Amino acid sequence: MDWQDLKNSYIGGAVSRPAKTFEDVGAFRLWAKRDFNFHDPFSIRVGFDYDDIYRNVQSYDAKMWTFIGADHVAGTADDNAAQIAAVNVLPARDSYYDSPAVPRISLKRLYDLYVAHPDWFQYRDAESYRFSTVEPYEVRERTTASYIQFAGSFFRNRLTYVGGVRYEKTKDWGIANLDRGSTYVTNLGITDPLQAALTRYVRKGTTGTSTNDNYFPSLELNYNFTDALILRTGYAKTQAKNRFERSVIPSSTFDYSPVTTGAFSGIARGTITRPNLNLIPWTANNYELHLEYYTAQGGVFTIGGFLKDIQNVQVSKTILLDTPEKLAQLDLEPTFVNFQATTWVNEGIGRITGAEFEGRQPLDAWVPSFARGFIVIGYVGYNHLSKFAYLASNTGNVGTDFQNFYETQFKASLGYHRGKFGAHAGFIRNGRVYRQREDVAATATAPAIRGDRYYPPYTTVDFSVEYSVTRRAKLFISGRDITDAQAQAQRPGHRGTAYLGAGHRKIPGGVPR
Repeated sequence: MDWQDLKNSYIGGAVSRPAKTFEDVGAFRLWAKRDFNFHDPFSIRVGFDYDDIYRNVQSYDAKMWTFIGADHVAGTADDNAAQIAAVNVLPARDSYYDSPAVPRISLKRLYDLYVAHPDWFQYRDAESYRFSTVEPYEVRERTTASYIQFAGSFFRNRLTYVGGVRYEKTKDWGIANLDRGSTYVTNLGITDPLQAALTRYVRKGTTGTSTNDNYFPSLELNYNFTDALILRTGYAKTQAKNRFERSVIPSSTFDYSPVTTGAFSGIARGTITRPNLNLIPWTANNYELHLEYYTAQGGVFTIGGFLKDIQNVQVSKTILLDTPEKLAQLDLEPTFVNFQATTWVNEGIGRITGAEFEGRQPLDAWVPSFARGFIVIGYVGYNHLSKFAYLASNTGNVGTDFQNFYETQFKASLGYHRGKFGAHAGFIRNGRVYRQREDVAATATAPAIRGDRYYPPYTTVDFSVEYSVTRRAKLFISGRDITDAQAQAQRPGHRGTAYLGAGHRKIPGGVPR
């Protein structure tokens, strides 16, 4: 069989996904500041913040058809894909996977076929209803925060400080789809596929609420040894926002069939997939220390390190609901005792440590006048994750919360700007990224073997060139990852993808927002 001949391929069907979404975001800020004329400068600032976000995915339908062709029978010769072959797009090898050239199809020709012969497409009403109930949801999050901030200096401004404390409270509300499970429908004796889907799947059929609050102190100190040498240190307690799908959007599925595989085989009476409305956002105590040196030629060099101690790490796990406390945590009634639940829970602690060196130096002082305008920029960073439970056991991977930290990162670039012309070229070497545990299970003859998945290191090369025609008009050309290194890291065999922008978050001065 010639697999490159579209006559040997068949049109399976069509899917239409119309969607309608509404989102409303509001914010209010109120603050007052007072400066005091003491011997050493001192000021106090108090404030109140209010944020309100409402999102309504009103519809995200999945209208599905099976192609049955002229004979009204699916999978026969008259369903071949040659009738929707692309006219203006020739076969070509895939540039990403380098697979052999295949004929292209035209979705426009598929739609034209539907318009001309709607009876050749059989609407799948039960499946269309089912998949149309999954995506719609509503969520509202209201955050209020009050804070007090102090700022000032000592020793004739040689030591400056800014710090304070912020109290923040968040209230969340959401509704999403409900899946009652196949056993529920079977027990009602419903056999019609459409009526079974209407009974089992309920669009926006379940509601959830969540509330959390906390205090967040912070302090930053800057000490000027000289005008050119500054020591900066700081502490801040920060908190992550709960992801809506983990704790607020109450999308739930229920399966009343006894569990026959996994850790709770023969024990669990059924399975529930449900968010945890009592999930606590993870918090971190952040410490940072940097030493900065400013050169006489306009450059700056920084060396430093940071430590982040994280509490209430969020972990996706399957648990047995064998106590009233576990049922209450997921807002379930006693009838679900001894069901297993896949949900998010708070489990354990984590730590991220790192060090970095960064330099930025213009070269004008060492080059002839005609070569002025060049600047060299460099960065070296190191990150290390420890204490996380998923690093020590083969359960409870933490999604992407703390998995986007490169072990090492090197950046170097050369820039030029003079008059109306500017240019930049550089590279970034991103080290490997830890993703998750992938142990080899034990067998009757061999013990379990620990396995860890890392995304591979890769190097990107970027450039840009620009010319200012006028103050308001500029011509430019730029390229990012011109060697296609990131795509290479994503290809099969490299086991994963690389993420840009991974690193640690700087501690802000004053009260964390």
